Amino acid sequence: MPDNSIQTAQNVTITRNTASIIKRGAAFLIDILIYISYFTLTSLLLSFFDVRNTISLSMLSIIYSLPILLYHVLFEVFNNGQSIGKASLRIRVVKLDGSHPDLGSLMIRWLLRILDITLTTGGLAIVMILLNKNGQRLGDLAARTCVIDENPRTGAQNTLIAHLPEDHQPKYEQVRLFSDEDMQKTKRLFTNAEKTGNHKIKIALAQKLARKMKVEPEEKPHFFIQRVLADYTYYTSQDSI
Repeated sequence: MPDNSIQTAQNVTITRNTASIIKRGAAFLIDILIYISYFTLTSLLLSFFDVRNTISLSMLSIIYSLPILLYHVLFEVFNNGQSIGKASLRIRVVKLDGSHPDLGSLMIRWLLRILDITLTTGGLAIVMILLNKNGQRLGDLAARTCVIDENPRTGAQNTLIAHLPEDHQPKYEQVRLFSDEDMQKTKRLFTNAEKTGNHKIKIALAQKLARKMKVEPEEKPHFFIQRVLADYTYYTSQDSI
């Protein structure tokens, strides 16, 4: 599976590892086991308390099906884009720009599971993932999301920006104040905040960078940090020529 190249608002391309179809399939199987475990445990509890005969058929249907039906959307909303299966394999859903997907995007993705996975037994999802360069199923395409692999590849942390466009126009010359060590640390903090969806870390990091640079950034923290990393890459590459 190829890497997922994300184009930011600052025209900087950041490469992230696209989750392989094997990992996504394995995560799906783990989630299926969760379904089976829930169904089995619920059946045992209903039998143990001998309440099955006192509950209407429609209520039984809700008890059995509703948690399974809502499983993916609830976990992806409240667990940083990860079902239990995805979390166990360190893959998760993100927006194409790398940010955490909003409720609307996750709802669209969840609704299209019916077509992608349920009605076609996963066949349509597999075909779409294999044909799409970002490994997106139909739900991902509609929601502008993708599934990334959080396991870092060798040497990935040593590159601040995967690709800097030749026409990149730097905005903050003050980044020259920083050392390579400063920027590597900034990238590590930023990457960890991305993985965990911790926006507070991004805000604190952006404020610290702005104070040291003595600037008032116009960008939001997420994009300001990206801009700092990109500008630093630009100036250091120019200095080395």
